Amino acid sequence: MERYTAMIADVADSRRLDPEARTDLQKQLYESAETLNGLFGPSLVKPVAFSAGDEIQGLFRSPEAAILCWRLLVLTLDGAALRAGFGVGGWEVRIREAGTTAQDGTAYHRAREAIEAAEKYGETALLRSGDDPTDAAVNALLGAALRICAGRRGSRAQQEAARTLELSCPLQFGGVPAGRDGVPVPNGADGFFVRSGIARGMPIRVAELLKVSPQSARGTLKAAGVYEERNLIIAALGLLHDRRERT
Repeated sequence: MERYTAMIADVADSRRLDPEARTDLQKQLYESAETLNGLFGPSLVKPVAFSAGDEIQGLFRSPEAAILCWRLLVLTLDGAALRAGFGVGGWEVRIREAGTTAQDGTAYHRAREAIEAAEKYGETALLRSGDDPTDAAVNALLGAALRICAGRRGSRAQQEAARTLELSCPLQFGGVPAGRDGVPVPNGADGFFVRSGIARGMPIRVAELLKVSPQSARGTLKAAGVYEERNLIIAALGLLHDRRERT
């Protein structure tokens, strides 16, 4: 049976926001979904969509793509307390002309179970794929990476530096994401995407964009734990990729 990955993400306690703040948040979620679809188009079975209850859903060809998509959403909306559930499994109920919220199957059930478990146990994101023991290691790596992201909420400078780095040197794994707005982008020394936690010239690029000194950018990126967070994500994606290769 072909396996897919469903992603269900939401904003913790969004209903406690005042009406104006919640409206602004919903607008950001909607716009973010459009951007993510442009970046991850080839990896999507059903486009990422904003739905009722301040949720975002999508159906992906691999868990690696789903996690990278979610991570970019976290970095884009760094002021919001986001959580997610990823479910790996079948897509048994297919309504081909409809969007992701009309679909159903094991992948969606596991994603819903995962996000409910994340809420229950105070986690930011969890993955469930059945009885595979790899899930525990992947979730531990994800948790460590996302705690680094959460630790930046008290520093606007760290949030801005991390977001600027990601928008200028996005992390890529296994060719995902494949391009901007569906257009492939070449890699290499001067390419758009980066396949490692750290690469030459990152602090200088951030310094130029934020109009600060390279020394200041380097110190802020280090304090934000950017390189450690990216390496943890790469390790989690590597485990998932190796698992898919074995099955």
